[in-house]
Amino acid sequence: MPTRRPPQQKMLELLTGFWVSQMLYTVAKFGVVDELGSKALAAGPGGMERTKAEFAALFVRAGLRLAKVYKTASPLSILEAVPV
Repeated sequence: MPTRRPPQQKMLELLTGFWVSQMLYTVAKFGVVDELGSKALAAGPGGMERTKAEFAALFVRAGLRLAKVYKTASPLSILEAVPV
């Protein structure tokens, strides 16, 4: 049986979730990630940073087309690929 959380903890969780969602919205709305540039958000140790053209070439080899790159507020981007 799950333990019951005190009302104060529930309220703090709701407020924290709201703050995080507002931060992500603001970052996306004002293009903060675009302003920082991809080099500032390079992958961690041992990672490999690929350009959009390099990813597009990989997708072509897989029979796909790179449709869009979504930048995020993290070191990662989301790639959208569609069948050719």
